[in-house]
Amino acid sequence: MLPLLLKDGLLAPYAVTSLAFLFFSLYLLSPLETCSEDELRLGAYHKLLFCLPRLDLARIVRWKFFISVAVMAAVSVLTVALDPPPRLPDLFPVLVSSVAFAHFLGTFVYFNVVQFSEAPASRKSQKKSN
Repeated sequence: MLPLLLKDGLLAPYAVTSLAFLFFSLYLLSPLETCSEDELRLGAYHKLLFCLPRLDLARIVRWKFFISVAVMAAVSVLTVALDPPPRLPDLFPVLVSSVAFAHFLGTFVYFNVVQFSEAPASRKSQKKSN
């Protein structure tokens, strides 16, 4: 959305809503500091990553969020502060779109792995309780 917001002259609302998102996400995600891998449903990833040594996936998820926010901030600042090279006039819109696609793809993969790796016994117990 950043290229369209810049085209319409809506940089100030973009900056304000981005800072509000950052504030609320840090405030609302503070319980993640004490979450375990079971609470985040990351057990299936250990099965997928069996060839790697035992990793603290909960910590990786937290750091992945902070890195993604930093990358989006950097791309936003670069888009606003720099002019694209004359040979590549659409460099920054393509960069913003690529980073956004990577975020959406990561979210899509995470939620599909969580959804399809849930144990059948817990699904049955949920159906019985309803």
